[in-house]
Amino acid sequence: MAKVKKAIILVAGLATRFLPYSRVVPKEFFPLGDRPLIEHLVEEVYLSGLKEIIFVLNPARRHVIEYFQEDKTLERKLREKKFKKAIADYQRLKKFLKRLSFSYVFQEIPLGDGDAILKTENLINREEGVAVLFCDDIVYAPKRPALKQLVSVFQKKKRPIMALAKVKREKLSSYGVIKGRKVERRLYRVDKFVEKPRPEEAPSNLAVVGKYIITPEVLNYLKLLKYSPSKEVRLGFAFEKMLEDNKEIFGYRFQGTWLECGTREKWLHSNLFYTKKLLK
Repeated sequence: MAKVKKAIILVAGLATRFLPYSRVVPKEFFPLGDRPLIEHLVEEVYLSGLKEIIFVLNPARRHVIEYFQEDKTLERKLREKKFKKAIADYQRLKKFLKRLSFSYVFQEIPLGDGDAILKTENLINREEGVAVLFCDDIVYAPKRPALKQLVSVFQKKKRPIMALAKVKREKLSSYGVIKGRKVERRLYRVDKFVEKPRPEEAPSNLAVVGKYIITPEVLNYLKLLKYSPSKEVRLGFAFEKMLEDNKEIFGYRFQGTWLECGTREKWLHSNLFYTKKLLK
């Protein structure tokens, strides 16, 4: 299987936990420190050596398209006025535009993350693995991005990879949790995937983080779910079915600090952590 070159970033959600703020500010543009969430993810893709990003968007929210377009008029005005700091900030964004290509698809009806991934099928090489990233999950890993760690594992195993992090047992009911066998340092072969188990029933303390490398086989399972009676197509459901069929899936406990942004409280804690790092 060929090298991972593309990443799908899912930004079509409604962010109902952040209403009414999210009515006017899309979740992907919530700040984390001095930058929006979406820019953190794009930088992670950039630093991980991938070449293309496919955004899955809500058709009513097209801000991402504008944000990652070159604005020569703005740049000229900044230079004319000699706004050196603003020019430097804009150049940081512009470096992504030089190395990465961007494409967009729309999910008109929110039918789950698996449905969103299927919207990208025509833009994916069916002989490659592809990264999938969620805006709720940022990882502070200044030495080596979490995505780059997953890509390295994928190059060896050529099987789907989930990002993993240890979570206190009393909090596991908020996450997907794996049961797995450790096969190498930080690497687990996944035997079971459980969505939001009660703490006393959780098979481990390893929670799944919203970063994956998926294969064409995962897309095939998502397609099967698409035609099932369930209204939503979830990536987690596809993994559950694959494991029932004895397909190999791996989980990697990445090095770095998981900055969760899925709820108000977690987003505020993540902002505090990241801002402290910036101000050191």
